[in-house]
Amino acid sequence: MDQGTKSLIYVGDMAQQTQLGTIKSWQEINEFIEPTRRVVLQKVYRNTEYILKYIKSLGYDIQVTDGVKKGVPVMEKVLADKERELNYVEELAKGSKNVMSL
Repeated sequence: MDQGTKSLIYVGDMAQQTQLGTIKSWQEINEFIEPTRRVVLQKVYRNTEYILKYIKSLGYDIQVTDGVKKGVPVMEKVLADKERELNYVEELAKGSKNVMSL
């Protein structure tokens, strides 16, 4: 907090939710930001064309704009069994070399 102006700036991507326990709304921490003081970026700069197209294929209403870097194709891995799916995700998170054989 800036002691001179008594102001605080939050920077982040609330929608990303990369950490367990991350807040989903400002109300969870009793914080209110006037709409006129809120700055929201309309473009996500880290997503590639392949990621955006995959997200769109899941039914989300997003735009895939020209000029977005291609990136690496998104691998879709659908497993019929929930236990195998959880094992796959755990091995993937560990960086295991056995992921493709699951």
